[in-house]
Amino acid sequence: MVIFRMNRSLIILGAIFCVFLMVSSATAIPQKQSDCVMNKINILEDMKLLIENKILDISVILSSSFIDFYSTGFIENLINFLIRLIEFILNIVNFIGTIINLGETLLSFINQIIYIIETIINIINWLLDLINPESFTV
Repeated sequence: MVIFRMNRSLIILGAIFCVFLMVSSATAIPQKQSDCVMNKINILEDMKLLIENKILDISVILSSSFIDFYSTGFIENLINFLIRLIEFILNIVNFIGTIINLGETLLSFINQIIYIIETIINIINWLLDLINPESFTV
């Protein structure tokens, strides 16, 4: 009778051990492949965030266009026109500022090239003075 109960308990413990072994092996991710899996999961999460942001942007654009489309009066249309005109003028000012910055960068680049050429000329004159010191007598 004791051996029969011991066999039954061993079989039950063996079955429980097999269940735990199968569950742990099914849920475990091997270490060599975990980086690849985590990178793919991160890429998918980034794509999901990007899509959600695009959907939010589209909904904002659609809602703002419907608000502008269903304006109720002449004053609101005039205010919207003035706002858009000011935004256009600000964009032109930003463009002109960018062009001026580009011109300043170009001028500083040209000044640096002129400075390098002057330095090279001074070095050549110095070398000529070292080679022929009698030509520079006072």
